[in-house]
Amino acid sequence: LLVAAQLASAGVLTFADRPSFNAAAPAGITLETFENGTLADGFGASIGPTLGASSNNAVFPPGAIAPGLLLTAAQGLFVGNNRNHFPTISVMNDAEGDPTTISFPATQVTALAFDYYGLFFENGLSQVTLFDAASNELWSGSVAPPGTGVFFGFLSTTSIDRVVLSNGIAWYGVDNIAF
Repeated sequence: LLVAAQLASAGVLTFADRPSFNAAAPAGITLETFENGTLADGFGASIGPTLGASSNNAVFPPGAIAPGLLLTAAQGLFVGNNRNHFPTISVMNDAEGDPTTISFPATQVTALAFDYYGLFFENGLSQVTLFDAASNELWSGSVAPPGTGVFFGFLSTTSIDRVVLSNGIAWYGVDNIAF
């Protein structure tokens, strides 16, 4: 029996599916689907180490990404459209094992959800860790997300500053980030 939501740690409630998260999330939540990018079906592109509202690259012009959201990966980000198991335009790390950070500069986020996709996870688990602005860990968990994706949803009594996705040996991506 799966429970749609559960208290994961002090002040963080987790959700295993989007309908349960959406029912509990506050009104006015922003959803970034990455569908404002221009990328032909089946194609992919490297877009550099950061992606946010002011980004200007071959896929996303300025303003194509929701304000208040920033994705970073030291060795770069890759965007695929219906490629590498991702069903729509999705963002992944461009170098195997490179951690990806989803952050919320100048935005107070207490609700967060995203779809998490994995590629080639036969060699290990991926770590998902939420942090507050003081770098305190709010929640952490391990998962081997399948190519079909896994949903993560969180409501927190403390503002979520960032979530770090890491796996030293694999590629993984995100889509449908709600905050």
